[in-house]
Amino acid sequence: MLSELKTSRKLVGMKQIRRALQEGKVQKVFLAQDADPALTEPLAAQCEAQGIPVCPVPSMVELGAACEIDVKAAAAAMSQDNGSFVSSLQIYKLTSETMAAEGTLEGGVYEMGTVGGRFCAATDKALYFVKTDGTVTSYDFQGASLSRCGLGADKFAAVLLENYASGGQTHLAIVNAAGEEISSMAVDSEVLDLSAAGRYLAVLYSNKLVIYDQKLRECAVLEDVSSARRVLMRSDGSAVLAGTNAASLYLP
Repeated sequence: MLSELKTSRKLVGMKQIRRALQEGKVQKVFLAQDADPALTEPLAAQCEAQGIPVCPVPSMVELGAACEIDVKAAAAAMSQDNGSFVSSLQIYKLTSETMAAEGTLEGGVYEMGTVGGRFCAATDKALYFVKTDGTVTSYDFQGASLSRCGLGADKFAAVLLENYASGGQTHLAIVNAAGEEISSMAVDSEVLDLSAAGRYLAVLYSNKLVIYDQKLRECAVLEDVSSARRVLMRSDGSAVLAGTNAASLYLP
């Protein structure tokens, strides 16, 4: 439960949370059980009136730690802007405890990685690329649902998107670090898994494994994959296939 605060855009403090509640920008509120009831009970009542879930936390110390601050916290909230959930990507240097930059991302984070020297995060709304100075570029999913993604390649990210508004059509898109679509293709077969590394993308279908380049040109195909359920692309062009009871290395 508290882990949500570490990956989400958060608000700490009664005044900030009350203001955000008035503006309709709160998704969930966390209240410390050992805090002064004179402070927490009115806030809990306001949340109940607005239909905002309230999660109890045993202590202010624990809540402060979950918010990654060095002081106690009586209340904290997961925020949302204009009725949509937002997340915060915070960048730190390994040599410092001070945050170097922060990027705001729409939606909950599904997976993170690095692409083209930028931090990359896939949410349920878009693919985001964040520079070390906090500059954000994005590739919007245009209402489609994220099914799977591969964020481990050198210069691109791969996303498998399902558009239920268009009859459940599925397509695979390759996106560079500038948020530009390099290539895409319709997918008719069931995709069990996908993984990207180096210059390649591995897509494990129900009946075969295909390794593509960033233009979605087939580089290699393995037909006998009936026992495989997961795939891990390697930067040298090989791929690890894993099933319930065994794993194997595919060398094209």
